[in-house]
Amino acid sequence: MSGHFFDELATHGAFNDAEVRALRACHAILAPHFDDISESFYRGLLNEPRAREVFSSPEQVERLRASLLGWLESGFTGPWDDAFFARRRRIARTHVDVGLLPQFVTGAMSVVRRHVRQVLVVAEASLPLLEATERLLQLELELMQQSYWDHMMELKLTVPVAFASGLAHEIRNPLNAIVLNLKILERRLQALDADHSIPIVEAARDEVRRIASLTDEIIEFAKPMAIRRTWHRADRFLAELETLHAGAFRAKGVSLRAESSGEATWYCDVARMLQALTNLLANALDAVQPGGQVLVSIASDRVSTTIEVIDDGRGMAPAVRYRIFDIFYTQDNARGMGLGLSIVRNIVDAHGGLIDVRTLPGAGSTFTIRLPRPYDPQGDHG
Repeated sequence: MSGHFFDELATHGAFNDAEVRALRACHAILAPHFDDISESFYRGLLNEPRAREVFSSPEQVERLRASLLGWLESGFTGPWDDAFFARRRRIARTHVDVGLLPQFVTGAMSVVRRHVRQVLVVAEASLPLLEATERLLQLELELMQQSYWDHMMELKLTVPVAFASGLAHEIRNPLNAIVLNLKILERRLQALDADHSIPIVEAARDEVRRIASLTDEIIEFAKPMAIRRTWHRADRFLAELETLHAGAFRAKGVSLRAESSGEATWYCDVARMLQALTNLLANALDAVQPGGQVLVSIASDRVSTTIEVIDDGRGMAPAVRYRIFDIFYTQDNARGMGLGLSIVRNIVDAHGGLIDVRTLPGAGSTFTIRLPRPYDPQGDHG
């Protein structure tokens, strides 16, 4: 799920003290009806022939119904912390993974909503109780919808990658034949004392090499990414990153700063993360005018590491922002084939992390990566 969407949902979904009291008061009213409410949810699904086909057995339905009972119980008792939203996210994704179409789940959620409202109205619940319940159920629906959106985006990325990889494999054989024929042509030109034509052959060979390099890159991109994570000092990683890119930034007259905070170490495949940050810095350098600034920061706490690349460049329009991680999407065909940010996303996904971007035209861009951080029993790894 989009990292910033999840954060924003958890932030604007935070309940104040009055709402917490209201939800717990609702629990006392609704708890005796939870069995009936969960029954109505799955009855609504099973009444749809296409939804019914998804379930493999009555036992599976019962397991899911038990999960729904826990979902109702915790929804009205809390605590409504980050762990609460993470659990709701997993439950929503389960309905996606079993293959339920979104319209059926949304319809079933509407049945639950009407049932809950009816119980509260019959019990003459006060307006604050009704409002708190509506807000909770609306958040649940938003999480469910976002899970389907995320699934659709995953499929959107998978199809072109598979197609491009297959095409790249097919291109390799004719490329090898072209290389062989260019060698034969070069020898014949030399035998005919036509050395003035050799540069033409060499130019053709260069283009063939370029195509071969692109096909190799596509095939490599399509492979499952191997990640070898170890502990590294954040300040040393940033020092290496600055050393690698300082020359390019100086040449354009752009300031590059790096800073770290929190825990001294972070847990990652350092070579892959160096590749990811290199792609993000290339993106930032292209977006910033001379005199501009780019900041790279790494901040770690006990459970996660947040990496940000912030620039004050031209920013992006919303239509662009939602496509930048798509494979082969580029606004400038002369600069590449649109793999850079897709590779970054693959690296972050392989780490079990999240990446997102905040941007506005003329206001710069902030790319944010969040990586999980396991417990570090040794503390400082030096």
